[in-house]
Amino acid sequence: MIYLTNPIVAMDDNHIQLINTLVLCNKPTSILEIGVGSGLVTKTILEALQYNQKPSILTCVDNFLDWNGQTPQGFDSFKDSINFINSNERDFVMGCKETYDFIVSDADHHHTNEWVDETYNLLNEGGILIYHDVTNHDFRNLYDIVRYAESRQINHVIFNKSSLPYERCERGLMVMFKNK
Repeated sequence: MIYLTNPIVAMDDNHIQLINTLVLCNKPTSILEIGVGSGLVTKTILEALQYNQKPSILTCVDNFLDWNGQTPQGFDSFKDSINFINSNERDFVMGCKETYDFIVSDADHHHTNEWVDETYNLLNEGGILIYHDVTNHDFRNLYDIVRYAESRQINHVIFNKSSLPYERCERGLMVMFKNK
C-alpha cells in the first residue's frame, strides 16, 4: 500500500475512521477526494462504498507533489476502482463542472483556503465537505476555512482533540454540511 512507503503524509487513524463512518452513514454516490497522499483515505472510502453496495463514483485528484511527481508505489491497486485526475488542486477546483455529495480536501495546504468558496460550490445540497489540518500550527492559513464557515453560518464541526500522544488529531478535521 502507498501509506506504508510514506506514513508522514498519512492522515491519523481517528479522522480516517470518522470519514469511513460518514461515508457509511451518508451513502454518497459521487465522492471527490482532493489529495490522495498516503492512500489511506482512498482505501477507507472504497471500503465504505463497497459495504454500502450502492453505485458510487470516487474521483481522486492529485499531482503527487508529495511523491516528487511520481505515481507512488501501490497506487495501481486503486486504478480500476476510481476516476483519477492528475492535476493540482487549484486548477481542478477552478475548472470543475461536476458537483459531489461528499468531498474530502487534504491537498495544497499552502493555498487551499484561497478557493474554499469554489470548493464549497462543488458540494451538492445535503452533502458533506471535509478539510484536514484546519488547526495545524504548521498551516495557520487553513484556519481561514473555519472563518469562512463561521462567516457564512455553514454548519460545521472541528475534531482536533487527541487523548494519546501518537494520535495527531490536534491537526484538526473539519466537517461542513450543506443544508438542503
